[in-house]
Amino acid sequence: MKLKSTIGWLLAMCVWVPASADITTTRFSHNGEKKTTVFGESCEIVKNECARLSGNESAATENATVEVTVKLSYPENMKPWFIQYGEALFGPTWEYEGNDAMSILFTPQEWCPNVLLTWFRADNGDSHGVFTQVDSFKDGMVIEVDASKAVNKFETRFLKKDGTLFTVAQIEYNPDDETETVVAEGDVRRFFGTSFVSYNELPYISQDFFIDDRTNVKTGIRKISSSPVFYLNDLPEGFLFASSAIGYSTDGTTQYFVQTDCGRNPGTYSNNPALWAHKEFSFMPGRTTQENGGVIGYTAGNAVDLKGHLNQTIKMGVDALYVAPGKPITLTANVCSPSSGDIETLCECIINETVNGENCSVDGPLFRVKDNTFYKENLNILPSGYMSILGDIWQYTPGNRENGLYKEHLNPYLPASLAEYEGIYGNTVPITVTLMPMEEDEPLPEEFFEMLLDMGWLHYGYLGRNGEVRTTDLFATDVKQSTEGGTHKFTITNANTLIDGKIPGINTTELNCIMAATDWFPPTMQTLMFRDGNGHVTDRLNQPENAVVEFYAGDFKIKYDEEGLGCMEVEPLKSVKVEYSSHGSDTWTEIHTEEIPEMFFMPGYGYFYRGSLKGINKTSLDKWYDVRITLTDKTGNYQTQTISPAFHIDSNSGVSSIENTESIALINKNDVLSVEGIDCPEVRVFDMTGRLIMLSSDRKINISSIPSGIYVVEVSSSNIKKVFKKLFK
Repeated sequence: MKLKSTIGWLLAMCVWVPASADITTTRFSHNGEKKTTVFGESCEIVKNECARLSGNESAATENATVEVTVKLSYPENMKPWFIQYGEALFGPTWEYEGNDAMSILFTPQEWCPNVLLTWFRADNGDSHGVFTQVDSFKDGMVIEVDASKAVNKFETRFLKKDGTLFTVAQIEYNPDDETETVVAEGDVRRFFGTSFVSYNELPYISQDFFIDDRTNVKTGIRKISSSPVFYLNDLPEGFLFASSAIGYSTDGTTQYFVQTDCGRNPGTYSNNPALWAHKEFSFMPGRTTQENGGVIGYTAGNAVDLKGHLNQTIKMGVDALYVAPGKPITLTANVCSPSSGDIETLCECIINETVNGENCSVDGPLFRVKDNTFYKENLNILPSGYMSILGDIWQYTPGNRENGLYKEHLNPYLPASLAEYEGIYGNTVPITVTLMPMEEDEPLPEEFFEMLLDMGWLHYGYLGRNGEVRTTDLFATDVKQSTEGGTHKFTITNANTLIDGKIPGINTTELNCIMAATDWFPPTMQTLMFRDGNGHVTDRLNQPENAVVEFYAGDFKIKYDEEGLGCMEVEPLKSVKVEYSSHGSDTWTEIHTEEIPEMFFMPGYGYFYRGSLKGINKTSLDKWYDVRITLTDKTGNYQTQTISPAFHIDSNSGVSSIENTESIALINKNDVLSVEGIDCPEVRVFDMTGRLIMLSSDRKINISSIPSGIYVVEVSSSNIKKVFKKLFK
């Protein structure tokens, strides 16, 4: 397989397995239903599950049930298929059973327009749909539907930046071992997407599709798939057609998120090539994966937003074998979506790891693109550690469970532009987010505390500094519990981080529960950020006197109403204590921290705190520091998180005080960096944000793939180290 140049030198260090991961699509409805479909290597459905999300019920309606007769007429080359009302997947449907006067019984909903959609199939396999709108549905009414009106053609095509159509790779698929082989390259390995017709946040038509070229090596059958074509009558007012899709290169490291314009008129809908934008996202695999040479996958995901309601999410990607410990993985996201409109696609880049035999992931935060700028969607974080994009936003939202508008869950006080986040995903010690998803209304018997882990009542998850969700850490965590003097303690230890591929990182979280109290579960952090003098989120600080530590926290509770519907509430903390120490020492100094009341936000975040790093006693430069944060509630329960290491103070001069370094020299000739004066050097190249971009143990390093600019080069061997600031042209 030909390797792409998108991550240059890194790809030369990896071995790739040309296999595609499963594709998962999840849809959410207004009445609390969820449907998840998984497509396997053969592009056939391998899993199809429906579930009701307990706690979310549709708004009450006083509408009476009606019986309506639908009379069908159609040309000889068509046959009736079915009638539907409301949502494409979750609304009621009635299949044609040979009677051209169909009687249907249903209850009109206030959130649905007065529209029926009747489907017909032509002899050539084309789908024809007729929308019929009435002033109101009345019992006993007769509706006439004529299939000959469904002649307006709606179709989709996806365009590259130069305005030409994307090409797909030609794939040979072996069903025996479910492997794929690329026999002819294309712009993308495949596209997977959805075409839909929606009314506000209500999808009336929703059809998944593949765009690919696959040959089954067992049967010899070649199948070239494309996006669907709909034949419809005139769309009612307020209805819109659009398509969105995800594609990726054959190695998976270049990803494409594309959405067409939307409208009511028939024709060919495409994306605007002038709106293509791209950004690189870097991930550092976990310590377990690096040390064991585990499997790494690359996944893209998106979520379709219909007027604030997250209707659908899609995730797809490829698998690879990672064999270069200490190297960040770079994914290039190419996005083309309308800059404004009723339909928006949120995007996500993910790496997948196998940790201790479990498949898990590091999920980058959701982002969107507007005017060529990438923005982070600051969604609330759930106690299980997952972003609320995964469909559970209703459960923890007092007052707006019924409509589920995700935009009401966006925190406006966090940095929005992704340019303000300078770290590598997975390259920091994460924080632990904890919650007890049960209502505390009386003390918990002592014997029940021992059951909390076994019964799954203790929810915890891991969140990185840039807002990435790290499910990988859940499978590399040790939890212990003990009871002493009426206090039950959980100790949750995670050592899955290897910062820059060499510095072991550990989060130790202690939960101290007072067993005799009605409120017996401690508070938690929800975010943690270090921001430099420019307001950028980074753990590498050049001027600590201008830097701050910021975090959200609170004493979170689950409350249930008389119908058993749950939501998240928060109570203020009794005390907050933030301390720092030199990395690995046990000498702690407190950082004065204050609550900023105007930045309070719910659901999911709580109270906002900020402390200045100006007073840090810098015993030396180029040094890591640990942070310990203790949160105590009014009952006396407390959570303590020790994050080791948490942030780094960089050298202002760029040269650390190390002996025997005068003879070490760097020579840059024709984009080849040579190291002289030291045997067997280890060379690390950082950009000016402190991001590791290259590591080598060779005396000659090809830096042709590095853009022009100033870089920090660290050369070391045994106890000898020298740091240079160099301008590479």
